[in-house]
Amino acid sequence: MLTLLMLAAAPQMTEMDSCLLKALKQAGAGVTVAELRTLCQETLTPTRELHDTALDHRIAEEQISHASDFSLTAHRNNYMLPFSYNHTPNQAPFDPDELPLQRAEMKFQFSFKLPLTVPLLDERGRLFFAYTNKSWWQAFNTDHSAPFRETNHEPELFWVQRVDWRLGEWQLPLWAVGINHQSNGQNGAKSRSWNRIIGSLVLERGDWTVLARAWYRLPEESKHSPEDTQGDDNPDILDYLGYGEMGVVYKYHEHTFSGLLRNNLDLDDNRGAMELGWSFPLGNKVRGYVQYFYGYGESLIDYDVRSNRIGIGLEMTPLL
Repeated sequence: MLTLLMLAAAPQMTEMDSCLLKALKQAGAGVTVAELRTLCQETLTPTRELHDTALDHRIAEEQISHASDFSLTAHRNNYMLPFSYNHTPNQAPFDPDELPLQRAEMKFQFSFKLPLTVPLLDERGRLFFAYTNKSWWQAFNTDHSAPFRETNHEPELFWVQRVDWRLGEWQLPLWAVGINHQSNGQNGAKSRSWNRIIGSLVLERGDWTVLARAWYRLPEESKHSPEDTQGDDNPDILDYLGYGEMGVVYKYHEHTFSGLLRNNLDLDDNRGAMELGWSFPLGNKVRGYVQYFYGYGESLIDYDVRSNRIGIGLEMTPLL
């Protein structure tokens, strides 16, 4: 009966009522009504009008999701590409007799973040932990046990601060800073890893969102040989991945188009990368996803080798 009354009254519900109802459904047992009301007030009455951009919708949904006792929110997009084709696979790290690489393989990414603090000291800032797993699987290479060719692990700890800055007609709704570790979990000559301090700035205008990231690599001591367990696995990685990247996301109705650009800004020996994505609706739970990558640094094992890959599959959580 209560549900029917809510449905009947829904057209007359205020934004606050709607927010409280949605938050109540997702909140854990330890969350009080007062905390939910504070959360909704922050969501509905920020310093600028909310829900006027695609990013605003995403931020509002995440704030309500974080009210749950155990809340895992998508960090980057989660996808699976059952078929991807790399025109130039990097055979060098692998014995061609033991594992001759195929150009076709599966690629997938799993990424989540978890809030570690509640917005008490600063109602517009929070500390997060995030983890991203990206894997390349030689699933069709059945004559050689269909191994995982490469898996990159990327845990990070970062602070996100919501602000109300403007740059001409663009809004700057948030910035972030944190520490990032990326590794392929291998040892010996196949080991690749690095640690960075990363600063990020988000700009938005309507259905356009731009993410600019810059990083400082934490220095490591040199290795005496590739088999050493301590030391720098990839001392020249900045020559290929540079000191930052810029991503662009455009949402057109139910379609999401994305691009990522990276460059070392070295005119004498220029290297970079480009990733393009198209996400489109298929159903309530999944979306279609097409991805194209060209350049250096698609994976850590291939950071110094150019990849040229096209893939198609499913996306579980879009960027926006």
